[in-house]
Amino acid sequence: MGKENLSIEDYLKETDNATYNPSKKKTLKHKAQVAKKKRTKKLLSDRKPREKWTLKRIIGMFDLEAGIDILDESEALYRKNRIIKRIVFITNILFSAFLITRNYTMIVVTILLFLFTFGINRLLRSLIYDDPSDEMNQKIAMYLVAGNTLIVAITTFINLHIDAVNAEQALGAEASMVYYNLANVSYGLIFYSLVITAFYQNKTLMRHISYITIFLYTVLHTVVIYPTYQIVRDMSSFLEFTQTNAARDIGIRTVVLIIFLLAVNINVKISEKMNDERKKELYSRRNLEKDFLVVVEDIFNGIEVFNSSNMYKDKFTTYRSAQLVRKLAGLLQIHVNDVESMADFAKIHIDKREYLTLMDFKHVKVLSQKNYAEIEERTRIGREVLSRLRINQLSEDIVRSHCHSGFERQFKDTDTISMDLKSQLVLLTDIYDALRMDRLYKDEFSHRDAVRIIRDSFSNYFEFQVVDRFIRFESEFRDLYDNFIL
Repeated sequence: MGKENLSIEDYLKETDNATYNPSKKKTLKHKAQVAKKKRTKKLLSDRKPREKWTLKRIIGMFDLEAGIDILDESEALYRKNRIIKRIVFITNILFSAFLITRNYTMIVVTILLFLFTFGINRLLRSLIYDDPSDEMNQKIAMYLVAGNTLIVAITTFINLHIDAVNAEQALGAEASMVYYNLANVSYGLIFYSLVITAFYQNKTLMRHISYITIFLYTVLHTVVIYPTYQIVRDMSSFLEFTQTNAARDIGIRTVVLIIFLLAVNINVKISEKMNDERKKELYSRRNLEKDFLVVVEDIFNGIEVFNSSNMYKDKFTTYRSAQLVRKLAGLLQIHVNDVESMADFAKIHIDKREYLTLMDFKHVKVLSQKNYAEIEERTRIGREVLSRLRINQLSEDIVRSHCHSGFERQFKDTDTISMDLKSQLVLLTDIYDALRMDRLYKDEFSHRDAVRIIRDSFSNYFEFQVVDRFIRFESEFRDLYDNFIL
């Protein structure tokens, strides 16, 4: 009987397939696999679409300080290692391009060099990415990148130079010129490797690599390019060799190398010093930021205490005063945008109360530009709230001074018309509200008495047109005050 004629139960028994057996309990391993698939699907659905490859994005991939805290040594070194590893990857492609052009009778050396480079890259990947916070691993990776790049550059030159020598012996001097030209071009890769090392801006690393480079260069010049060990046997043969063109070429190459290393080391030293000064400045700035946050938070707390202990108005009365300010500003024919700004200022200590805190930034390690803008905005709001509360306190003091002869507050000429128009409008409505409301030091006044007192006793605190419009349309203010609904 074929499998297609079996029942489902017989088919499962014959094939021993428990995957679709509903009677068998699912194992924990199977449940974990299902849960993992669900999580993976959810994560894939939450993923953002990939960004397009643009020139700005490509340049950002090689930015040594993009999105890092330069005061964190391990984080900064991790970023440098990532960037320079990308550069080394491109460099290895360049080295491979040179090696592809060489004589294939030496293909074994090429393969060995490739395997060596591949192994180093795998080791670098492990050191850099396994634990980005491990500063020791990042430093090892830094030295490994510098040493590997230098060694591969020198090895590439040696292989191409050997090819040129072999071509000269086999084909003659004229036919081997192409091989020698290629070897001379690859000689510049050694200087290129030193430039890559300089990207780290570490003078200690640069100094060590410089010593190693001088040693390897000396061996390269005296063993590979010019096999002096075959010529120099004693002091006399050495003196004779110093008079040859080969000795002059070695001397010129060495002087050029020393000048180049000197320039690179000076540049790295200057860059590192500037970077250190920048870190010191940034560290001081961070400390100043912390102190600033503490001071601003204390100021906000003080405003809150002042708000709680000195404010007689609740939300209803505050919004009522804001409505009176909007009415009075409209009567003064102020621009509609400024009218709304004045009304918002009248109730800012109620509407913006939750902004008077910096708790959101206390655990932020590095403040971004957006954080600075938010803190600046909250500080501005704090100043506005404090100004608004002072106006309210001033209105209470003015009314108390009028009603209580023993009140100690003395008002000077500077307390008269010295505020801007917005503050005058708010002060007038606050005084009117304080007169109409019941206080511990007085009973409530009627609308008529409140208007009379403002006209006779408090006119000197305001510009003429402010009090004039208030008195001219006092019946409208009375109706708006008595019938206000939140």
